[in-house]
Amino acid sequence: MVPVNKHDGYIISSRNPIDRVVSAFLYVHPSNVAITTKHRAHFLKRNRGKENLFVEEYDMFFECFPDVSALAMNLVGDSNCAKLGRNIIGGGNSTMKSEMLNHFSFGYKFYASDLLVTGSRIFALRQEHLVTDWINFNLRLGGEPHEISGTNKDFKDKLEVKIPPGGLSKEERQCLCVALADELKVYLGVIDAADNLTKEEKKESRREINDGCFI
Repeated sequence: MVPVNKHDGYIISSRNPIDRVVSAFLYVHPSNVAITTKHRAHFLKRNRGKENLFVEEYDMFFECFPDVSALAMNLVGDSNCAKLGRNIIGGGNSTMKSEMLNHFSFGYKFYASDLLVTGSRIFALRQEHLVTDWINFNLRLGGEPHEISGTNKDFKDKLEVKIPPGGLSKEERQCLCVALADELKVYLGVIDAADNLTKEEKKESRREINDGCFI
């Protein structure tokens, strides 16, 4: 967890929690890791068949949820798969937390909950509006206006398992919204508390969540 009161303020790189989970799922999917995260691919190759808890739970998770649609639609109920899925994407206590799927476990609830409770000063850089947020924040710190430069690695066209054509269905997004209710609450708390965002920008981010979850 973040050491509250250790600093005067905290910059949080934020992203819609639904999009964040879908991206993380595809990033570490066993059919994609050779392209996206080679150290995980090597870890799996070295440790499969050696009673490694990280690998066993990783394999179990993707046997339960072979694609994004399966993840979205099978998180409800008392089956072992549903319980495992809710525990992992909800940030519960899991062996995967520290190795294979830590992106799920270390989310907004983990990093920002205490900051919101203590009223720490928060600045949010929204991934959906990163260029605008970065330029405005840099100006606020006394910097000069400039464009963000650089290149991003884009694996989307190379992935074996992808988002379905046309994106997630309305029902699939709603199911993920329910499963990630706690994460969404903390995320919106971060947006509302962000000292660098205007009222209109905060409304914009809240509207994006509401529209995506069909609230």
